[in-house]
Amino acid sequence: MNHLTIDLSALIHNLNQVKAIVGEKTKVMGVVKADAYGHGLVAAARTLEKNGVHCLGVAHFHEAMELRRAGVSLPVVILCGIRTREEAEAVLQHGLIPTLFDLVAVEVLAAECARRKTLGKVYIKVDTGMGRLGLLSSELVPFLHQASRFKEIRIQGLTSHLSSADEEEPQFTETQIRSFNGAVEAGRAMGLDLPLNNLANSAGLMKFKSAHFDMVRPGVMLYGGLPSP
Repeated sequence: MNHLTIDLSALIHNLNQVKAIVGEKTKVMGVVKADAYGHGLVAAARTLEKNGVHCLGVAHFHEAMELRRAGVSLPVVILCGIRTREEAEAVLQHGLIPTLFDLVAVEVLAAECARRKTLGKVYIKVDTGMGRLGLLSSELVPFLHQASRFKEIRIQGLTSHLSSADEEEPQFTETQIRSFNGAVEAGRAMGLDLPLNNLANSAGLMKFKSAHFDMVRPGVMLYGGLPSP
């Protein structure tokens, strides 16, 4: 049988490097998706929780539930969102924060909030050029107007993903940063607070200070990996 030994002190060291890069005013979401990149979801999450990350990020609902079952109490952001009423119910019961990008999911969560007489925290995903998930810039303001009608929903911030921050040429990433900044400005012009906007992945936070915004999302760099060779 093969064994893999994980040095959690190295994870703490790498987290401290992230904090040194971004400074005290920028919060850190420790990304632990995909079993913490193969390093052990619960052990990595507990270590990050004890060492001052603001929240944890997972890709899918079942990962967030595994953390709650293990007793991890930090806010957990579900980066790929939720779809069903059962997931919305569990999100509220366990204090999870989904990332949303379609009105059906907003309506499902708002209805469950109303039923339980509680508030639901969410992030709104913007597509700044990744071309995978999220609202296009032309869709964002109408979406925010619709979503903000549901008083049970508390939008924590906007989020997006850098597709090419690890490449040598910076132009596309700089375009994405400008697009995201415009989205944040548009949301705040509507009167939304948006205190926790986040864009930068590992490569973004290392190479583009203008991508730091209110919070960064280090993933592979926490585990000693480079974003690209």
